[in-house]
Amino acid sequence: MSGAFETDGAMSQPCTAGEAEPDRGEPARLTPLAVVDSITTLDMIVALLLQVQAERRSTKALTVLKFLDNMRIKQCDFLFRAACAASRQVFCVGRHHLYDQLAAICAETGVAFRRMMPLEEICDRIDESTVLFRCHADVFEVPRKLGQVVRQRGGQVMVCLGGCYPPHDSLPLPYFDNARPDLADLFLIYAEGYRGPLKSVGYSRFARIGFPKLFPAWLAAVRQSENAARLRARKKGFLAVILTRGQISPAGPHIMPNETLRCILTAAIEELRGRFPSCSILMKPHPLQDETVLHEMVSRYPGVAVSHEHAAVLASAADVFVTTWSTTIFDALALGTPVIEFFVPNDYFFSVYPSGSAFRNLGIPAAETREEFSDILKTVAEGTYRRPDVARLFEHQMDLSAICRKQGER
Repeated sequence: MSGAFETDGAMSQPCTAGEAEPDRGEPARLTPLAVVDSITTLDMIVALLLQVQAERRSTKALTVLKFLDNMRIKQCDFLFRAACAASRQVFCVGRHHLYDQLAAICAETGVAFRRMMPLEEICDRIDESTVLFRCHADVFEVPRKLGQVVRQRGGQVMVCLGGCYPPHDSLPLPYFDNARPDLADLFLIYAEGYRGPLKSVGYSRFARIGFPKLFPAWLAAVRQSENAARLRARKKGFLAVILTRGQISPAGPHIMPNETLRCILTAAIEELRGRFPSCSILMKPHPLQDETVLHEMVSRYPGVAVSHEHAAVLASAADVFVTTWSTTIFDALALGTPVIEFFVPNDYFFSVYPSGSAFRNLGIPAAETREEFSDILKTVAEGTYRRPDVARLFEHQMDLSAICRKQGER
């Protein structure tokens, strides 16, 4: 593969599936434009931008942020530094409590930063060389407006999923309530199995890229980050990370009621301490969940703490990664960290995911009882744990220039 990311004004005229693309000679100018509505999907877009930069080193993005969520995210320095590494300019539209932290990191890293940026001024920077990257659900005013201008001026809009579900039986259609296929030129799919569900909601043009968090540029950014280095330096002995989810509000129904989370965490912590007596345990909460149960565990068990570090950074230093059902399980799988799903599905979960846990169906070691968890943990301790082959499902094409040349496959 050539390793170059190529584009030109002709990208807005899709090629017929299977049609050969003419030789364009030297790579045309490329202006990546990233538009992000949610802090929870920023890492997926940053992974794409980092890979673009790795393939074409002089290419950095114009990154536009219009965070609409007020999630309980307290630590974003790794993610913001990674975004700065992939960006030449960062513009913020509107107001958000995280913008001050981002502004400080931009100043430290020498990346141009501007807040309260008028959309009209961003539009003035768009031309036929622009390739806009956004997640599928980011269809509110800012990404919608910028996407329209990109297409009007001969550029291209590329859309990807904001999270990663194994696609063969679990991609929930409610996930696409905001589907707007009319606002996308190309859907970047992580695996072949996504094609069917996406076609059912109107998308028709695809390119399979694999999972961005398996891309070498993203993995290098994680492993070489200051955050990962600090975590490794502080690490003493065995480190277990538990990724939690719990109640979002007092009213139900919940995929993970607090009483269920309390039982799972109690069992997991006690089994980890039984198998690795001096181990340290970090619990990372879902950004929307109530953290009451986690703080109960901290007060009950010495050496247990809550961390708001990015999941990939935690996974890079962890000896085992326990999840109570979450798509961020792939952060650990991508880094080769042993993963155990410890999750008790309830009726509400099955009403949303009739096939059960897609991660268990993928072959990830999973437990519903303390005994099952103990048995899997034993394989980690004995060195007989078998890591699922995620590359088998999310085999990736690294030459992103080929995607632009072919304009996707029907």
